[in-house]
Amino acid sequence: MNETVTVDQALSRGRKMISYPIGVIFIGIIAVNIYLIRNYGLPDWSLAIGLLFSGLLAILYSSVAVTKWQIWAFENVQNVHELKRKAIAANLMPADNSAWAWVYVKSTADKERLAAIQEKFEAKDVHADDILVPGETIIYYSKGASLGGMAFMLLLACTGIFFLVTHSYLIGVLLTGFGGYFSYSFYGEVKKAMNKIPQIILNANGIQTATTPFYDWKQISGEQVLREVSVSGKHISVNYYLAYHHPGGDEKLNLEDLTTDSKQLEHLLETYRARADKRKGQ
Repeated sequence: MNETVTVDQALSRGRKMISYPIGVIFIGIIAVNIYLIRNYGLPDWSLAIGLLFSGLLAILYSSVAVTKWQIWAFENVQNVHELKRKAIAANLMPADNSAWAWVYVKSTADKERLAAIQEKFEAKDVHADDILVPGETIIYYSKGASLGGMAFMLLLACTGIFFLVTHSYLIGVLLTGFGGYFSYSFYGEVKKAMNKIPQIILNANGIQTATTPFYDWKQISGEQVLREVSVSGKHISVNYYLAYHHPGGDEKLNLEDLTTDSKQLEHLLETYRARADKRKGQ
């Protein structure tokens, strides 16, 4: 096995092999269906058949593509645990207990190669130490965005008051009302930003958060940055969480408005875990 491909490179190829073609299948078939309805008198109910057909074709394609990508990726990436975790989160492969696992087509040769890949999971992932990461990282609520937003809205309200004083009532009322309303809505964010309690503390000894006491790395498992997509009507939101298991239960801390992002935190988790493993092995 030629382990020269990074996890990010493997995921990028996975999106090109799986996610993008599936999107093209769905959009392409529906677009053709709508074109035939509008220009050749196909009945409107045929759109339901088009949706069903595109779904079946997408499943058929992914049943082959997922297996092919999975074999290539896990044979060429060293950190298979990280790859598996991120691939499942990116919907590039099913979880072990997924009901969809039966859909994916595997030849005898594929099954043999996948069985050989399982041996790689007996070894831990290897992460090179990043000397730019300090001995300890303390993460707080970010002050910049919320304070800047509130300052701008207050300035807008003050500008509105100026227009009122100079008898430009329409503009004055609009700016004052708009600025005042959103200044008030920013108050909660500003109050949170002024919180001086560390939300996450990370070092080679372990992890502590604002809601969970300190635990040593040997007491922690499954640490990851969890991505969750929620749909409410026409609104789609994506949230990221620091998640891990510990003796007291499970931690799931929302990363919104913190002085880090999902990629940075993921790198910190990998670095400090690697330092802890290296210290334990010495």
